[in-house]
Amino acid sequence: MKTINNTPAQANANSNNAARMINSVLGKFIALVAILLMAALPCSAKDQVKMIAYVTQGPCDYYLYSNHTASLMCIGAERSLSGMFEAQNITVDDTIRFQGSNYFVRTIACTPQNIDINTDCDWHSFRDSTITVESIILPSTVWELKDSCFEDVKMTKDGEIVLPASLKTIGYRAFYNCGISRVVIPNSVKNLSEYAFYGCSNLRSLTFGTGLDSIPMYAFSECTGLKELILRDNLEIICSRAFYNCKNLETIVLPSSLKTIGTSAFAGSEKLRMVELPENIQEVKRYAFECCNNLTHIVITGNVPKFTSRCFEKNPNLKFFEVLSETPQKLDNDIPGCEKLFLVVPNNAVEAYKNAPHWNKFKCIVPTCCLSMDGDSIRFNYEYDNMRFTTEDLKECIVTGFTSYVDSITIPDTICGLPVTRIAASAFNGSPFLQKVTLPNTVTVIGSMAFANCPNLTNVILSENITSIAKDAFRNTNVTTVAIKNDVCLLAKCFNKSLKSVTLGKNVTVIPDNIFLNYTNLTSVTFENDNTKIKEIGCNAFKNTGLTSIKIPNGVTYIDRQAFANCLALTDVILPPSLETLDYMAFDETHNIESVTIFASIPPTIDANMEVETPTMFSQDVLEKATLYYPQSTEGKYAKVEFLYFKNHKGFETIDANSSEEINSSKDLKFDDAASVKGFSLGSDDDNVTGIEESLVPERPVSSAAYNLAGQSANVNNIHGIVIKNGKKMLMR
Repeated sequence: MKTINNTPAQANANSNNAARMINSVLGKFIALVAILLMAALPCSAKDQVKMIAYVTQGPCDYYLYSNHTASLMCIGAERSLSGMFEAQNITVDDTIRFQGSNYFVRTIACTPQNIDINTDCDWHSFRDSTITVESIILPSTVWELKDSCFEDVKMTKDGEIVLPASLKTIGYRAFYNCGISRVVIPNSVKNLSEYAFYGCSNLRSLTFGTGLDSIPMYAFSECTGLKELILRDNLEIICSRAFYNCKNLETIVLPSSLKTIGTSAFAGSEKLRMVELPENIQEVKRYAFECCNNLTHIVITGNVPKFTSRCFEKNPNLKFFEVLSETPQKLDNDIPGCEKLFLVVPNNAVEAYKNAPHWNKFKCIVPTCCLSMDGDSIRFNYEYDNMRFTTEDLKECIVTGFTSYVDSITIPDTICGLPVTRIAASAFNGSPFLQKVTLPNTVTVIGSMAFANCPNLTNVILSENITSIAKDAFRNTNVTTVAIKNDVCLLAKCFNKSLKSVTLGKNVTVIPDNIFLNYTNLTSVTFENDNTKIKEIGCNAFKNTGLTSIKIPNGVTYIDRQAFANCLALTDVILPPSLETLDYMAFDETHNIESVTIFASIPPTIDANMEVETPTMFSQDVLEKATLYYPQSTEGKYAKVEFLYFKNHKGFETIDANSSEEINSSKDLKFDDAASVKGFSLGSDDDNVTGIEESLVPERPVSSAAYNLAGQSANVNNIHGIVIKNGKKMLMR
C-alpha cells in the first residue's frame, strides 16, 4: 500500500461529544448513501461497477469496487463513531493492495475536521497504524490513558502528545516504545503505571508535575535521548530501574521531599557527572548508580541516607563524596567505596571528620576550599608535607610548589590515591636551602625551571620512569651526579654545568642529540650493566664535555656527527663489537686520545661527507700518536679501510666467554671493565698476579665462579674487558 500521510490536528476541546457523535454518524450515512446511489446508476453490464469488499487498513476504512477503485471512509470510523484524528494529505490515486491486486482511491467520502480523541476510543488503532504522527492532542475530558494506548506509535522527530489537565492516570505501557519527543506530565496525574514510557528513545524533554509521590519500576527505562531530569516536590520514592539505562542523562535535580532511591534506579546513566542528594533522603539502594561511568561527585546536602552495599558499583571515575554538614552524623556502617573516595567537608570540619567513626575510613579528608568546579571541569588542590599539589582530571596529581623552606624533599608516589606524575614548571624555583630531592617512579615529567635557582641542591634521585626533563629544570644548582634509568627527553641546558657524572640505566635505548652538549665538568659516563639496548649515540651528545675515557656499550650500531667532538680530556676510547657506522666527525677536534680499542670483527664504515678527500673519524694528530687496538684475527681488514691511517696499531687475542681458562704466570693482569662474562678463572698457585681492580669484584655475585688471589678466595661474576698478558692485549667478551 502506498504510504498515506495523516497529520493530526488539534482537537476542538470545547466540542460537544454528542454533537460529534451525531455529525460522525450523519457523515457516514451520507457517504454510504452516495456509494449506493453510485452503484445503482444505470450502465451497461460491461461497465457495471460493484462493491466487492470492505477493507480496514490501519486506522483507515475502504470500500473496494470491481473496477479496482476504492473509496476512503472516515478514518477509524468503524472503530469509533467520533473518529480518532483529522485526515489530511490523503489524495486521489493513492494505492492500496488487496489479495494481490492494486486499488486506486477515487473518492474520499468523509474527511471530518476537528475530530479529537476521547475516552471511548479503541486506542489500539494507533498502535497498529503505519502512519507517522506529528502530534496528538487529547481533549480536556480525558481522565485516564488506558494500558498500551499509545504503545509503539510512530511519531516524527518532534512528535508530541499533549496531556490535558484533566488527566489522572497513565496506564501500564501507555507510551511503551512510543516515538514521542516531549512530555509534560500535568499536576493532576496521581497514578503513573510501570513501564509507562519505557523505551521512548526519542524522548528528549520531560517535565513532571507535583501530583506524583512515586515513579514506578521501569517507568522511563531505556529513554536514551533524555538529557535532563527535573523532579518536583511531593515525590518520595523513585522505584527500581525507574530511569535504568538512560545513557545520555547528564543532569538530575532531585526534590527535597525525596526519601528513597531504588535498586538500579539510575544505573547506566553514562554521562551523569554529579548527583546532589536532597536533605531528607533516607535510603539509596544497591546498584542505584551502577555503571555511571562519568560520575565523579556525590553531594550530601542534609541527612546522610542509608547506603546499601554496592550502590556506587562500577563507577571508575567516582572520586568525591561531599558533605555539607559541619558536624559528622552518626553512621552505623562504612559508606560503600569510602576507601577509594575523597571526603570533602566544610573548611573548619576536617579534624572532626578525621576523628569520627566510619568517616575516618575515607582515603583522604579535605576541606571544601581544596575543590573547585568550572562547568564540567573539577580541580582539586591539596597541601601535604611542605608541598602543594593539584589535579584537573582526577586521574593524576601535579606538584605545583612548596609551602616552606626545607633542605630535603621526598615527593610521594600518590596523593589521596592519585599518582603523582609531574613536577610543574618552577615548582621549587628559588628554594634556598633545598639540598636533596627524591622522585618516585610515578613521576614522568619535570617542567621548565622546576628546581632552578636552588644553589644548595646537589643530590637528585630521578624516577626510573622519567621521560622528559624540560629546559633549565636544574639551572643554577650544584647537582653533580645523576642516574637516568629510562629513555628521557632532555632539552638543552636542563642540568647545570656542575654535573660531573651520569649513569645511564639498563632501560635506556636512546642517547638523543645534544643531551650533554657543553657539560664541561662531566667527566664520567657509566652504562649500567654494560647496557646493550642503546642503538645510536646522537649528534653532539657528548660534545665539549670533560670525559677522560669512554667505553661504548655493545649494541650501539651508529655514532653520529660530533658526538664526542672537542672532548679535550678524552684519552681512551673503547668501541663495541656491534658498531657498524661511525660519522667521520664523531671525534672531531678531540686531540688527546691515546688509545682506541675496537672490538668489531668487521670494521665499521665511515659516514663521510663526499667532498672530504680522506675521511677519518679522528683528528690527524690522534692518528699520529694514538694506538689502534683491534681483534688479531681481523688485522688485514682494518689495514684496508680508513683505520689504516693510524700509524700505531696492534691486534689482540680473544678469550671465549663461555669457557674456562687459567692464567698462572702473568705479572701484569688487568680487567678494564665488568659485564656479562662467565667461567674465567685465575690460577690458585700464582702469587705474582697483580693489578686486579677491586671494583670488578661484585658485592653480590650471581655465580659461583671463583678465583684465588694471594691465598684469598672470592666469588667473581660478569667479568669482561681487555686483558694485558705479558704486554699483549686480549679481549674477553
